[in-house]
Amino acid sequence: MPQGGIARRDAARAALRELKEEIGTDKAEFLAKAAQWLRYEVRRAPPPRLERALSRQVQKCSPLRFTGEDGDIDLASRHPEFNA
Repeated sequence: MPQGGIARRDAARAALRELKEEIGTDKAEFLAKAAQWLRYEVRRAPPPRLERALSRQVQKCSPLRFTGEDGDIDLASRHPEFNA
């Protein structure tokens, strides 16, 4: 899920960019997309400086099919979020 805010019309581009950042590849095709933006609530109290931003979170989910090969995936990054 892309973090840091995106323009709503650029959701697909942001998803592929985030995929590339997180797992080292953007070799994927969209299978579908949610018809609407989904709102969610942050249940733990955010730091005061983030309270307003986190109170308006929305996301759009899309299943993707990986179109590359195992070797295309590279979890090593400057700040890895996955260890396996």
